[in-house]
Amino acid sequence: MFEVYSNAEFETAAARLPGPAAMELLVQARDNGRCMDHFRIALGGSSLLEASVPLNRVFNAPSLKDYKLRFQFWARDIRIRRNMSTSTWSDAYAALASRDLEVTKNKEEVEAETILEELNKMADPASRGGAFRYAVVVGPDQRLYLELVGLPCSAAGLAGKPAFVG
Repeated sequence: MFEVYSNAEFETAAARLPGPAAMELLVQARDNGRCMDHFRIALGGSSLLEASVPLNRVFNAPSLKDYKLRFQFWARDIRIRRNMSTSTWSDAYAALASRDLEVTKNKEEVEAETILEELNKMADPASRGGAFRYAVVVGPDQRLYLELVGLPCSAAGLAGKPAFVG
């Protein structure tokens, strides 16, 4: 049995399943029940999700290999794009500058200014580029998972490459 929502709710509906994290596939359907070409993945849940990744996986900065970026987010705040399984690319440098990302070294918090200064000292401005996005993927157990993807390139640079748009 499917729940049916109004067409107006399609773009803004959050996942309604209970639990710490939830993901729902929303499909537009005609009055006769036939599915249209549009789908959307809605995320939700009651838990603050967290991911920690080596900083040099997002920035091309070998000197900062001992540092980690810590992401904290609510699944409901992630907007997976219509007819796609990914969010848009976000600029990691800007997220550091606005304190949306936390940096740690040996599990101790490090001031973002320290990392920004190190990135600004690099001779190659492209080394300062770092981007991340969220993707819905199918795991080896055939279940859907939310994945955090990062690349050492600016978000604007990735958005301009057809292979990385989707």
